[in-house]
Amino acid sequence: FAIDASSYFGEIDSQPLAQSDAKGEFTVTAVAPGSYRFRARHADFAAATSSITAVDANGTRELVLLTVKKGIALRGRVVTTDKAAVAYANVSLAGSADGTRSTTALADGTFEFKAVALAAGAEALEKTKLLARSETATSKPLPLAQLAPNANVARDIENLELVVDQVGKIAGTTVDEAGAAVPEASVVAYLDPSKNGGDLMELMTQTATATSDGDGNFVVYGLGDGEYSLSGSRGGQMQWGGLPQNPTNAKTGATGVRVVVPGEGKIVGKVAFADGSAPKSGTARVGWLKNANLIDGAFVIESVPAGNYALRVKGTGFVEGAKNDVAVKGGATTDVGTIVVERGRNIAGVVRDTKGKPVAGAKVYVGEMIIASGKGIADSGAATSGEASAESGGDGTFSFGGIGAKATTVVAEHSSGRSFAVP
Repeated sequence: FAIDASSYFGEIDSQPLAQSDAKGEFTVTAVAPGSYRFRARHADFAAATSSITAVDANGTRELVLLTVKKGIALRGRVVTTDKAAVAYANVSLAGSADGTRSTTALADGTFEFKAVALAAGAEALEKTKLLARSETATSKPLPLAQLAPNANVARDIENLELVVDQVGKIAGTTVDEAGAAVPEASVVAYLDPSKNGGDLMELMTQTATATSDGDGNFVVYGLGDGEYSLSGSRGGQMQWGGLPQNPTNAKTGATGVRVVVPGEGKIVGKVAFADGSAPKSGTARVGWLKNANLIDGAFVIESVPAGNYALRVKGTGFVEGAKNDVAVKGGATTDVGTIVVERGRNIAGVVRDTKGKPVAGAKVYVGEMIIASGKGIADSGAATSGEASAESGGDGTFSFGGIGAKATTVVAEHSSGRSFAVP
């Protein structure tokens, strides 16, 4: 078994911390004091998770995992309405205790999910669904509750048949704000949760995409009945920064649909302290992907799709700043002016081991909330807003600047272990 750990109730590391031996025993070393959940994974068994286990600084803590259960297998075949095999279809399993999983059907249309962990109960099985998608068609979501009327699945499920009978499509053209065709644009058609209800993850499995041709024409295939929201973006990349702000709505079977691909503009501005001086370094960011470095306090963010955004600036020696409702128009430059930031507090200290000796090369984190996995703080994405990090010097010293007035926590981490959190 592969052993993972997490100190919060979220995703657990994909890389194991340890492997159990022939007796099922394992050892995880250099675990910092704290509360953890441990999980065992194996190809033939459903994942097992421990109860919360407290680890202190006084020595080894024995741990007993929940009893592992052999997960069931789901085996079946993807076919057309006339029972012909559909090769290499994508098959998704959404709503299981292990989250959403996917696999690719073989050339003969067969597929298999191994070691599936299913929650007991009619409601849980109703939410656990299989769906297959080929290049031109999809199957209807198949709830496992239909296969287990007694709301309890204890054996492998064989001979499943996913019929890709949803062959609906929406056709149209990608255009810019002036109505001119936009070639090679990405188009996504999705069921808006606010209009269709249901489970978000299930709706996401029913999302379909297409790329417009040289004349801007596109066809999205494999849609079920319903009203879809369609959006487009340039350069083969989906729009970033959240759900599309102005999607086009169309029902399955519609043709001549015009999907407006937002034009791109740029954002310029400056970051400065109250005395007019500029921070030494930092970044300005909008959305998920677009950012620019500060150069003498100034920044230029290029190729931003038209829309409204929240702008964030952060860096060394100043408290994170923000400007909301930044409107970007295609082909235009949006000047946000000067964002005035505070220098904030300075935090300095020394990292020492249990014997009082300085620890060089330790990673030190400060933030309102610091999240860590059993593998490391950096591996889990570290902290929330206000997070900063530094490395201790040869004498164990570290320092931070630009820390806000909100309550913060400081944690040090080294290959030999992790410190207690210091408020």
